[in-house]
Amino acid sequence: MNPDTNTNEKTQGCFSKKAVIIYHSKRGTTKKFAKNICEFLKNKDVEGKIIAIENLNLIDLENIDYLFLGCWTSGYIIFGQKPDIYWYKFSEKLPDLQKFQVCLFTTYKIATGSMYKNLKISLKSENKDLPFLKSRNGELNIKITKQLNEFV
Repeated sequence: MNPDTNTNEKTQGCFSKKAVIIYHSKRGTTKKFAKNICEFLKNKDVEGKIIAIENLNLIDLENIDYLFLGCWTSGYIIFGQKPDIYWYKFSEKLPDLQKFQVCLFTTYKIATGSMYKNLKISLKSENKDLPFLKSRNGELNIKITKQLNEFV
């Protein structure tokens, strides 16, 4: 098993739904956020699989109910927040997202600024209301937990 690919522990077939959580992390905070989202999903009876962008195989996206896409926030401290170049290259390889329930997530130091808008642009998403989770430290706070409950 690839160390950057993680499936929550429940026995295969006991989950009612499936999710793939794809992330791009620079210093580990976004990976931590992905793992915490996966743990939350497990408690909601959703099988979660965590995959770093460089390890994604499009077959991983077959027969899933939810798709989480996350990237660390690149840019200046107060403005110009965007995904980095590796995220843009990765997003070009994704299939049409219309068939998935998609949730975006990011980690940041000071502010997310235009990150949500730029993530959506990179994904060429026509859905105007994609949920957006953001965390400074990769932890799930009350607001994020509420958003996840509404999404799943």
